[in-house]
Amino acid sequence: MTLRFTLLGVLPLLFVVGCRQAAEPNAGVPPPAIAQVGADENVEALLEKKERDWATAIVKGDIAFTEDLLADDYVGTTPDGRRLTKAQTLDEFRSGAFKSESMVVDRTKVRVIGDTAIVTLDQTEKSRYQGRDIIGRSKWTDVYMKRNGKWQLIANHGSGFEAPKP
Repeated sequence: MTLRFTLLGVLPLLFVVGCRQAAEPNAGVPPPAIAQVGADENVEALLEKKERDWATAIVKGDIAFTEDLLADDYVGTTPDGRRLTKAQTLDEFRSGAFKSESMVVDRTKVRVIGDTAIVTLDQTEKSRYQGRDIIGRSKWTDVYMKRNGKWQLIANHGSGFEAPKP
């Protein structure tokens, strides 16, 4: 008789605990480990420099820099809404469809999560795309992955914006 009452008292408790764990599927499970980049590697400084160097390379017409920077599976979205692969991006530079006279990046912030990094930045440029002027500021989010010991840009998205008027 005592066993029966004990089971009747324990079963509702087990039911409540089971329901709580179902509602919180990761309860009691440690979070997954995040891969760590080399302790001696300053990823933030490295990627900030890559962003500045890329802007310089674009102005100089250094297509090899962009070819090395972009991953083969890169996809970028421009402020005017075009979505470009690595091959399409390189073709725009090679053909002269896109040409930049000046490009400066600032307000760069880097967030590293294992072998992935998210870089946000502002950009000021004076460029031309298919004969149209592109002059002003834009905001970018760039996603890098470290593959085979090398940080490459796998995706980015740009949005145009105007600075507030005083």
